[in-house]
Amino acid sequence: MQDERSKARAARASAAEKYKPDVVELLLVAQAPPGELERYFYFEDVSSDDWLFREVVLVLFGEKPDRSEKSKWLAEFRDLGVFLVDLKLDPVDGSDLGQYAPDLVSRCAALAPSKIVLIKVDVYDAALTALKRAGLPVVDARMPFPSSGQQKEFRRLFAAALGLEAPSEITAEPKTSKKLVSRRSKHRNRFSRDEATQIRSLIDRVRAAQDKSQAKKLRQQLRGMGFFINDYRTGNEGFTSSYFDWLVSRGTITIVDSLDE
Repeated sequence: MQDERSKARAARASAAEKYKPDVVELLLVAQAPPGELERYFYFEDVSSDDWLFREVVLVLFGEKPDRSEKSKWLAEFRDLGVFLVDLKLDPVDGSDLGQYAPDLVSRCAALAPSKIVLIKVDVYDAALTALKRAGLPVVDARMPFPSSGQQKEFRRLFAAALGLEAPSEITAEPKTSKKLVSRRSKHRNRFSRDEATQIRSLIDRVRAAQDKSQAKKLRQQLRGMGFFINDYRTGNEGFTSSYFDWLVSRGTITIVDSLDE
């Protein structure tokens, strides 16, 4: 049994690695891989169900995917910076999902995504608080898994979490979405309070990073939010979260309750 589980994990990991982006812009967290190994999200030949894959394509690209072209769509995900992981690494077995949250936090931190979206209500309930406490950019959006008649509700909530318009029907023209990270690569000095909290956390993680590649990913995440450290002069101590707060106190950076203000 243990050997079979290890083989299944290895097969899933190998399939996911093929479509892992160099920089993760949007990280989707699902509950667990399906009980039937052959229906895993990153397998290219899935003959039944595959609800999550199909609905994510519909929201991001406005097009209903053909099963024969799954490898093409997985490559589109990769090129757009979209990646998926599971809260629990093995199929559900009735165990408390909350116990897997610490491991998920470690895996999410290593991927350094610009945005995290939790798929399925029990994933939200089990992992949101832990991810927030770790300073990770998780969207506070509680949504159902897109099956059993919940597809339209998933589309609405998933699209809203990304700042996109939900497709009510299949569109005639595909509309590849490049809006996964709002205000991406645009230099800004005005941020919401939630964004400021994320920025402070990322600055601290950049300074604590032991690995240069990890620090680079964290900086990319800051730039994805429109915050560029090089836009500001720093002293001998370098850029710190305290220096960020000093810039706020001077009015160089503005923090608002809502960006609509």
